[in-house]
Amino acid sequence: MAPEVLIVDEEGEPLYDKYYEVGSTIKLMCKIRHISMLRSVVYWIHNENILNHDTTRGGISVKTNLTSVGANSTLFVAKVNRQDSGSYTCSIGPNQHYSISVHVLNGK
Repeated sequence: MAPEVLIVDEEGEPLYDKYYEVGSTIKLMCKIRHISMLRSVVYWIHNENILNHDTTRGGISVKTNLTSVGANSTLFVAKVNRQDSGSYTCSIGPNQHYSISVHVLNGK
């Protein structure tokens, strides 16, 4: 089976767009299947920036659990603002990645 990388919602369905209000926390789940993850790293990318190592933004954490069939990785971005809008990508390599659009709204 071909490796599968998907950003999914709470029900495990693939996501394409996600909406958050300013000040809330982004939580994205990436499901990786059919690949041995022993040596692989899951990268989270916002537009062009790798978030795993973004210390300037702060409030970013990544939790990755390896499983027998791949991995589950969750990205948290706290206290979001308009600049956090854009493309979010879960990547395990140049040919295995999945992107969604995150929209940060001003709220009420």
